[in-house]
Amino acid sequence: MKSSNRIIHAAVIFFSLLCVLIAVPQVSQGQQKLKVVVFAAQSIGVDEATVLTTSQLLRNDLAATGKFSVMEEGRVENLLGETPNCYDSQCAMEIGQRLGVDKAVVGSLSRLGEKIIVELRLVDVVSGNVEFSDRMASSTVEDLDTVTKRLATGIATGKPSEKTVEIGAITEVETREPRRRKNFFTVGGKVGYLFPSGDSWGEANKLLCLDWVTWYETPTFMVESIVGWRYQVDEDNGAYDVPIDFSIFYIPGKSDFTPYLGGGFGIHWVAALPWGEDQVQDEDERITNNGLALNVGGGLMGFRTYDFRFVVDLRYTVVFAELGDQDTHSGISLTFGITSPRREGESRGCCIFNF
Repeated sequence: MKSSNRIIHAAVIFFSLLCVLIAVPQVSQGQQKLKVVVFAAQSIGVDEATVLTTSQLLRNDLAATGKFSVMEEGRVENLLGETPNCYDSQCAMEIGQRLGVDKAVVGSLSRLGEKIIVELRLVDVVSGNVEFSDRMASSTVEDLDTVTKRLATGIATGKPSEKTVEIGAITEVETREPRRRKNFFTVGGKVGYLFPSGDSWGEANKLLCLDWVTWYETPTFMVESIVGWRYQVDEDNGAYDVPIDFSIFYIPGKSDFTPYLGGGFGIHWVAALPWGEDQVQDEDERITNNGLALNVGGGLMGFRTYDFRFVVDLRYTVVFAELGDQDTHSGISLTFGITSPRREGESRGCCIFNF
């Protein structure tokens, strides 16, 4: 039996893992929420309106994580009869216990030259221990909403801000270069192998792939087109495949490393010499045809917030074109790739390698 069966089994496992990765974020939604109070941040050289707005943004972003039940500022004032100035862990523990919450967030906004530094601490109101602390800098007031979103994600996940970066949540301090656009276009090539199953492509063992690829990517989906040339090189059975494919992939996450899953269709021109024990192969007797093709695939995309991509891709393709007594042809390709967006004044390119 050909090694293609093992590849098919690996593909099933791979796609199963992709589905698990996509479903994992939904698991935590049923967990009980922690009660938390966010005290107004201490102002050090920052105007009061900015401090109050930033504190409210943090409350909203913590609630949006789905992990916390955030006490409203008005309810705190009603229960205490005043708006407390609480900036340290001891105060957070004492007032947090009076409010009946599980956690309390205290912090400060400090101006340092042109930057505003946001610092916060998550305090356990029972022990008074600081369970999480982090800080981020913003060069503009407008970037503070991005800062609070990142810090809220850090509190919810226990990860520092440098590990919570995602598309649409990059501050100007973190990069002085032009920020990434909401969508972009990239072109490049694929070089590698397609592993046929069964008698596909005249019982070919594997086909060398030379594909020209274009990508159109947004934060949530990617459209791909391929024009290629695939042919057998280890055994001369005259097999080749000229594909024109269009595919669309869903990207469920915005972090540096995120899975994607999807599929597409196209037209393939296929050919092979007659095969079988009683067949004598002659280059002039090559059988050719064309037909509809469908593909399904997925993979892992890395370094999305940088100016390049690393991609691991697995693709299964079925071609409905009759060659001899074979009505369909199918196979699997595994892809490792690097792609880069175009800078201003430069061309865009991508390079992907199949194995």
